[in-house]
Amino acid sequence: MIRRLRARGVPLVYDIDDAIYLSPRDFVEEGEDSRDAMNRGKDPGEVLALLAAADLVLAGNETLASRAREAGAKRIVILPTSVDTDLYRPAAREARTVPLVGWIGSPTATYCLRAIAPALAAAAKEVPFRLLVVGSSGPVEVPGVEVVRRDWSLDREAEDYASLDVGLYPLPDNPWTRGKCGYKALLYQSCAVPCLASPVGVNAEIVRDGVTGFHALDAAGWTRSLVALLRDPALRSRMGAEGRRLVEERWSLRALAPRMVDALKEASRR
Repeated sequence: MIRRLRARGVPLVYDIDDAIYLSPRDFVEEGEDSRDAMNRGKDPGEVLALLAAADLVLAGNETLASRAREAGAKRIVILPTSVDTDLYRPAAREARTVPLVGWIGSPTATYCLRAIAPALAAAAKEVPFRLLVVGSSGPVEVPGVEVVRRDWSLDREAEDYASLDVGLYPLPDNPWTRGKCGYKALLYQSCAVPCLASPVGVNAEIVRDGVTGFHALDAAGWTRSLVALLRDPALRSRMGAEGRRLVEERWSLRALAPRMVDALKEASRR
C-alpha cells in the first residue's frame, strides 16, 4: 500500500515514539514479559525502511531522531509527546494522614515497579504510605505497605493520576528505555504530582531533579528521595506546581500542536 502511495506522489509522514526498530538481540531486557511484548508483530527492517522512505519523520526525542538519520530519513522534526492539560489537571486532594504514592503503567512494565519494591519497603519503615498500582500484570507486594491494585481504565486515568501525592517512574537503562518519550512523567507533572524517576532518556529532562521531583539512581536514592517527599507536603506542593507550569509551557497540546501543523503543511508541500 505504501509503495503504491509513493508511486502516486502522496507525501508520507512517519511518527515514531518508541524504539520499535530494535530486535531482541539488540539488548538484554530485565523483564521477559516486556521484551516479548515489545517485539511481538514488529519487523525492525520494515521500520527502518519506513523511516528512510518517509518525506517527514516526527520523532519523539533525539534518540529516535538519531536512529532515523542513520536509516536515511530525508527530513526529521523532533516533536515531543504532548499532554492534554485540560484533561490531565490538578485536583483538590483530600487531607490525608497517610500519603498516597502511585504507579500507573502497563502489564509489560510491571517488572520495573517490582524492582524497586525493597526500596519502597525501606521508605515505609520511616514514613507510612499507601501504594496505588494501576495496570500491573498481577499483584505487587511491598512489605509493610498497603497496596491498592486497580485495572487501568481510560475513563478514570486522569482521576487516578490527580489523586496521587507522589508518582513513581522506575526504568532500567537500555536502548529500549532510552527511546521512551516520558509520557508517564508528563502526566504526573501535568496533574501537579511530583515525580520520582529513573533519569533515563528524556526522563532526565522532563523531571528536573530537586525542582519538579527527584532522580533516583539506586535503591538508596529511591528510599531517600521518597522519604523526603513524604515528610514534606510543602515540598510536594512546590514541586507539583512547577511541574504543572513546565508541562503547560513545553509539552501541552497548546504548545506543540502548532509545530505539528507546520510540519505537516511542509510535508504536503514537499
